[in-house]
Amino acid sequence: MEKVLHPHHEYKMVSTIENIDHSKGNLKLKAHSGELAIHFPPAVVKDLKVGQVITVYVGFATEAEAQKAQTQKAQ
Repeated sequence: MEKVLHPHHEYKMVSTIENIDHSKGNLKLKAHSGELAIHFPPAVVKDLKVGQVITVYVGFATEAEAQKAQTQKAQ
């Protein structure tokens, strides 16, 4: 897994698949904290099924954080 840009912007969510569009790679997930709609490349979700429990890791970086990380990576 690639280095996290900012550890406070990362989240782990154990979720149940409520709906899946295999042709588009779209998942609708239900977790304790709420619902999430997320997209993956279709090939990645081809074996997933409605009702299956998965863990999703999400994170983000502000534009400034991403630029700083790219600059540090290039050095």
